[in-house]
Amino acid sequence: MPPAPGPDVGHLSCFQIIPILEKMVDESSKHKIASIECWEENLYVGTTTGYVVRYLLEQGESPTGKLTCRTAKQGQTHVCQSGKDRRIENLVVVPAHRKLLAMYNNSVAVLDMNSLRTVEDKYAVTKNVYGLCRDSAADARSHHFHVTAARKKGLYQFEVGAIMSPQKGARDLEDDRYRDVVSMARDGSTMAIAQRGPSVGGRGVYSVVDLKTGDVMSLFDFPEKTIPLVKYVSRNEFLLVQSFDEAPTMGMFINGHASSTRQQVEFPFRPIAAASGYPYLIAMGENGELTVHSLLDQKEKQRLFFRDGKILCDTGGRFIIASDNRISLLAPVSFQQQIDELLMEERVEEALQLADVQYNHINVDLDADEFARQREGMLALQRRAGLTYLKMNRFADGFDLLAASNTDPREMIALFPGLLPKSTTYNTTVSTTGIHDIGQVVKTKEDRRDAQRALATFLEVVRTDLIQKSWSRDIDTALAVLYGTHYPEKLPSFIAKSAALSVEDVKLHLEKAEQHHTLAVLYAREGQSRAALNIWRRINVGELVDPAFPGLSHAVDFLSSVTDVDLVYMHAGWMLEKDSSAVRVFTRHDLLSKTGEVLFRPDLVLDFLKLYTAAVLPYLEYLVFDIRKPSERYHTQLALKYLDRVDQARIALKAALATDTDVAGSAAAVPTERRKLQRLLRESDSYRVETIMDRIGKTDLFVERAILHGKTGEHHYALDLLVNRLGDHDAAEEYCVDVSRSEDREAGQEVFLHLLDVYLQQGPIGEANSAQAMRLLNSHCATLDADKVLARVPLHWSIGVVDRFLRRSIRSTLHAQRTKRIEHGLARQENLQARAELVQLEARYVVVSDSRRCHGCHRYFEDTDKVRLDVHGRAYIADCECILGKKKAQRDHTSTFDV
Repeated sequence: MPPAPGPDVGHLSCFQIIPILEKMVDESSKHKIASIECWEENLYVGTTTGYVVRYLLEQGESPTGKLTCRTAKQGQTHVCQSGKDRRIENLVVVPAHRKLLAMYNNSVAVLDMNSLRTVEDKYAVTKNVYGLCRDSAADARSHHFHVTAARKKGLYQFEVGAIMSPQKGARDLEDDRYRDVVSMARDGSTMAIAQRGPSVGGRGVYSVVDLKTGDVMSLFDFPEKTIPLVKYVSRNEFLLVQSFDEAPTMGMFINGHASSTRQQVEFPFRPIAAASGYPYLIAMGENGELTVHSLLDQKEKQRLFFRDGKILCDTGGRFIIASDNRISLLAPVSFQQQIDELLMEERVEEALQLADVQYNHINVDLDADEFARQREGMLALQRRAGLTYLKMNRFADGFDLLAASNTDPREMIALFPGLLPKSTTYNTTVSTTGIHDIGQVVKTKEDRRDAQRALATFLEVVRTDLIQKSWSRDIDTALAVLYGTHYPEKLPSFIAKSAALSVEDVKLHLEKAEQHHTLAVLYAREGQSRAALNIWRRINVGELVDPAFPGLSHAVDFLSSVTDVDLVYMHAGWMLEKDSSAVRVFTRHDLLSKTGEVLFRPDLVLDFLKLYTAAVLPYLEYLVFDIRKPSERYHTQLALKYLDRVDQARIALKAALATDTDVAGSAAAVPTERRKLQRLLRESDSYRVETIMDRIGKTDLFVERAILHGKTGEHHYALDLLVNRLGDHDAAEEYCVDVSRSEDREAGQEVFLHLLDVYLQQGPIGEANSAQAMRLLNSHCATLDADKVLARVPLHWSIGVVDRFLRRSIRSTLHAQRTKRIEHGLARQENLQARAELVQLEARYVVVSDSRRCHGCHRYFEDTDKVRLDVHGRAYIADCECILGKKKAQRDHTSTFDV
């Protein structure tokens, strides 16, 4: 019996042993099996007594469906008849030339495949050969069949045709580096070899040889007493077995560049033979143990036992194992059976790896029916794997596989009762998965919750690239219910954006779950604004409780988009009671509807806001600054509101100073409120000046009073306040500059003269203003008229005081006069030129008769007032398309006049 597999070994029936030859039937009981080769139905056996025996191999099925093998002996030949060691060490079949190579006693004989007769030729037997291997990567049916022979002096290349002869153009490697080869494998021009002997210092070493260049790359040593093993695995990949007494036996995979191609394989024994058939690697131990490893994950999958086994070969597409007198077939179990077994044991990843191997050849070159059959098999496997994942509570992976198998996503939704809408067109009685309720594969509430969350994640992905748009309603409805159950924070935005929902189904779920805010969002989405606002009002006043409600601002934003005026007034009240910023309900609306009708009249809104005084100011600011309403009422009310804010800030500052609390904050509030008032007074021309002046006329708001005097043209009073009450000379000059920009030159000059008068007037600070007066004269000499200035300056001022002003003023006056003369001359010349052109045009005429036609459109002239001439004297009708189309291009050349 085979030893029990280790704890990490996965049980899988990959192969089964089928007897081929239970006992060697021969003339002598001394015959023992030494080598085996197989091609199609031919089985060749080399014995220890020098015989090569040919059997006819027939495979069939027993009545129970099991695989059976029978053999019929076809003939034999005695190849080696002398010598102490007459064993047939190796057999190599050459199908294209119907030849069989038999290696014995350091010689290779060429035999006929059928008759087993030795080829009659001088090259029929090749001597001094210690090892022989074929090119495993080449097609065995190729007429150019190449083998490599290991001789005492090195490696030699042969081509097998009618005979075995040296390969033309090939390079024989005769060097110490290529001697003493005890195991080898070939892949095209690359070989992996194991050497042991004098050429490598008596030790054992694995190497890679390039047959074209002769380069040798030594890899690693192996113990002297160990039987080395080199095996071809796949294209550009070899297996090298490394074994030490105190370490596990490892199989390493390398390529022609001596690089590792995959992870190592650990054997439970020292292999004496190996065979590879993707995706498996089979190894045989000295006592007949067999292990099967997967090349996909390098894990052991199966252990078998073949008593006294010593030969394992992969030949002719079959795996043959043999002892001294028995031969068996190592038959692979079908991939489908292996996959079924793996899925039963919930080893889904391994099953999918095998499925990839099984179906990786599906392509459009197959017959249509075969292609459809294989594709359906692949999809069915993915469905089974997906369901297995669901049973393992790996729900995300399960749903992904079900989707990859083209399973209708609604079928996955149907696994969860209550998710599909009642109006769905999907037939819930049909199931390609074989289950109708997720409860068939999950048992606990926690598992069901995880399954629903995984389904939600899956549906999020599905709906982004949904092909069947008719499924959108079912998928979005299910996703809405799942969000409401597990991700309530996502549900409002999803409902607002989703284009397809079963409103009734979602509504029932939301009412049952008491998700009031989301229900209001659903109502809003469906155009039921009144119902949505009623729910938000009830949440706001505490009648309903919903932690998901984002706050009053959400309801305000929604009401700002409602065009039902009565509904806006109905709900704006409770919103303004909570927060005055809710006034944006009115400020965000367009004043006009799509039909041009005024939605919210400002007068009515202001009357409505009387109950909510804190909201009046932002609404007035909206009217004045945002939409620029020129109404005197709005501007005056806003100014008065600002004055109230200034008074309140001053009162608060006094209280803060008295109590010594928040003095800095109160002090900063006063100039802030005053700047708002000053901005309005400067920029607006629509407020009632008298009303504002009556309010601040006797206060110390001198800047504001100065602005008001300026609005009425009382510049002298305004400047007097700025200079004598505030002492702000820079502000006074800036005031004059602003006025001069908005008025004509004379008016601008007058305001500067007013400022000069203020500086020169007699008073308690009159002397101090003399210096400011001189600064004004010197900085604005171009604006001030010298005669008027001289009439105002004090008599005691010397000429030296005003010398600089006079010089610059006279220079500026002369420049202005000269500029005016030039402009006058240019204008006169332009007038003369225009009059000359007019005289020339009036000297021309044209005769219009009933037979005269337009030069452009060829219509008859009906009205002489519409006749036009171009520079060439051609007559056109004034509205002629030719004239209109060329009007811009001919603007400088076409002359027109009335005839």
